[in-house]
Amino acid sequence: MMTMSRKDTDKLIMTEFGKLYEKRTITQVSVKEIVANCHINRTTFYKHFYDVYDVRDQMENQFIDNFTNTIKENFQAGFSIENVSYYFVKILESNDPYFNVLLKSPDSYHTIDRLTEKLESFFRAQMAIHENEMTDYILNFYISGLCSMLIERTRKGKKMSSEQLGGLLETILTKGMYVTLEQYN
Repeated sequence: MMTMSRKDTDKLIMTEFGKLYEKRTITQVSVKEIVANCHINRTTFYKHFYDVYDVRDQMENQFIDNFTNTIKENFQAGFSIENVSYYFVKILESNDPYFNVLLKSPDSYHTIDRLTEKLESFFRAQMAIHENEMTDYILNFYISGLCSMLIERTRKGKKMSSEQLGGLLETILTKGMYVTLEQYN
């Protein structure tokens, strides 16, 4: 019998969890089902994760780290609307194995809440944004809009190309919602 490395076992468990979590809520995913599908025993599972919530948290951590690293590249390249659109497309086209799983899940709000919190603190630090009621609303509006576009595209499938969606984002950010709606209505 071949033994797997810790990293391979983590990946196996996360992949199997992802298959289940993409279609169900976290409370409907069981360790019993994961270990049966992975052909491992419960002890092996618990050597790697505390419970199914820990699996989701680890997936989210990796996804959010990848997402924010891509955004950091945007700031290193010089912040501009064009760069925001380019890096938004880059995120859409990333091969992050947990991107679709976490955003398609019925519990995706958990991931989005964590991502929003991380992005808000990132933007505040990078752009020296002071914390007050107005900046809270502005950042929430901007980040929620980006996340909603990601969820909409992920759940409905790739009907619009990444470039088209990035262009749409750029138009919305530069011309505003009303002008953009008139253009496409």
